[in-house]
Amino acid sequence: MASNIVQPNSSSTIITAFTINSLASDSTGLVGQQSDEIDLLALNSGNVLDVLISGLIKTIHTPTPTAGTASLYAIPRIDDTPTRPDAFGASDAARTCASIARLQSYGRQLWSIATPATVDIPLEMGKVSLASFFGGFLPRYMTFFLTQNTAQALNSSGNAFYMTPVWRTVG
Repeated sequence: MASNIVQPNSSSTIITAFTINSLASDSTGLVGQQSDEIDLLALNSGNVLDVLISGLIKTIHTPTPTAGTASLYAIPRIDDTPTRPDAFGASDAARTCASIARLQSYGRQLWSIATPATVDIPLEMGKVSLASFFGGFLPRYMTFFLTQNTAQALNSSGNAFYMTPVWRTVG
């Protein structure tokens, strides 16, 4: 019996429950938005080996943002009871983390980009392997957390992150 690893074309889906349009700026990097918790192994009937994450954020029209950064973190459960770190929940919501040290200890920073002091600039995140941030293994449950510090909110539209599953077929 042969086994193939497949990443089909056009299979990216938006992380829908992730309210990041008009996301407020936070100078500490501790305040942002978390997505709904996603059962990654439920994708493609549990045959998922990895999930590629990509996305796009846009700076605001006006007033002009300041140069800063935007960062996306992957936050897995601590265990299956379910215990989630640092008051993270299972639902799309605003979130304040206790400290940068704690955020970096339980979360994995998937993306960080310098944001220019320019209006209406799209900032793209190319596809990255989620499993590569967790020793080659994909945690079952995942929440994503976005924070940014441009001194202005993100644009009111056009901000999104996507998942592209990579799975095994047997044949």
